[in-house]
Amino acid sequence: MKSVTKVRSNYTMADIAARMGISPTAVSMALRDSGGVSDKLRQKVLKVAAEMDYSPALAARMLRAKNTGQLGLYIPADTIESVESSGGFMMPVLAHFVSRCEEEKYSYHIEFGKRSGGFVPPSQLTGRIVDGILLIGEQRPELMEWITKTSEYKWVSVVEGSEYCVVSDSRGGTYRAVEYLAAMGHREIGLAHCNTRYSVHASALAGYKDAVNDFALGCAGHYIREFNGSKGEMELSYIDGWCDYILSHPKRPSAVICLDQKIANVMMMNAAYKGIRIPQDLSIISLGVKDTAERVFPKTTAIEPDFSIIIEKSIGMLTKRIQNEDIPEKQVLVKTKLVKRDSVAAPGAKK
Repeated sequence: MKSVTKVRSNYTMADIAARMGISPTAVSMALRDSGGVSDKLRQKVLKVAAEMDYSPALAARMLRAKNTGQLGLYIPADTIESVESSGGFMMPVLAHFVSRCEEEKYSYHIEFGKRSGGFVPPSQLTGRIVDGILLIGEQRPELMEWITKTSEYKWVSVVEGSEYCVVSDSRGGTYRAVEYLAAMGHREIGLAHCNTRYSVHASALAGYKDAVNDFALGCAGHYIREFNGSKGEMELSYIDGWCDYILSHPKRPSAVICLDQKIANVMMMNAAYKGIRIPQDLSIISLGVKDTAERVFPKTTAIEPDFSIIIEKSIGMLTKRIQNEDIPEKQVLVKTKLVKRDSVAAPGAKK
């Protein structure tokens, strides 16, 4: 007879639900014996769970502790297609979450939530599908108000700041990027960032200003541009208009830090049209991930969040909250990496 304590199935409640043609919520209620389903259905669920070898030891603990044994990920986007097309950090966070859960043998559930329209609380929590969730990025104010009012809901914010959060140290990352450029001889360094209502961009702007001050660099007013997302400001044509302006200015910077890979890409294309060479005439540093930074020419030197560590620490904090353990550090900063590629050189460097 095999020891169930040594067996951990990859099946989830969603798999059981799909096999039975019922909802994951109904499966969760049946496994936890929390009411809401008939005893006949509950017995069927337990039978199918046993047939599928659904983590028997874990299931027993769930029934005793009234827990589901599942972790949730809540993504503020309508579909996976919208996540893929948006670029940025959502896809890396999603990928590392799944990878980490598979590695640690956690069962998990992923839910997409709409950014607009009437507010609907995450069904992961209201349906008791999961024991706690990670919230990716900026969330609707209604959600944060709702979730913080009820102590039974366990959550941790990923990338965006909140009471319980794990975020990338964009302030330190941008500071080090300016320091690196200054060490190479750049004195006029620009910054293009997104809406400072996002903590990642507000912190990055603060890091830039600190470094400019500490290294006594030039910082003309037109060197800094915020794309706040209103009136189509993140459209390529709008970004191109500013890139055209800054690169045509009599006093243009010798380097620009672009806190969005899309901005960096448009900057490099506009420079190419003008015959401005990257990196000999203009150095570019982006904020992004390896995949997007290496998909362009020249490959972009980038401030890269360490999503593997971010997710590791986020899941660690979430499981502690679920188990009602003390959390000495509720806001965790994860150091970024400055990955040097082909888009930075000393001012006036020869090829």
